Amino acid sequence: MLGWLTETGLDQPWIICRFEPTEQFVSVQPLFDDVFRLINEDDDWNRAEALQKQIDALGLTLEISGGQKIINEFVLSIGNGEAWFRY
Repeated sequence: MLGWLTETGLDQPWIICRFEPTEQFVSVQPLFDDVFRLINEDDDWNRAEALQKQIDALGLTLEISGGQKIINEFVLSIGNGEAWFRY
């Protein structure tokens, strides 16, 4: 498990959350940091998309409400203690 998401808002189609990382997040944090920087600071969507494919290749899932629902296909952005996802 990489972390916990707690919903704090909605900006259709994105669900906005507070992100609380676990120790396992450290191993993939550079990928998420780079994507966040490329999108929010450099406005370089092409390089961000290439890195997003590396994140997708990790095979991450979102588990909602203690496993009541598992989401396999989604887009997730993490930065500055927040996360945005859509599915």
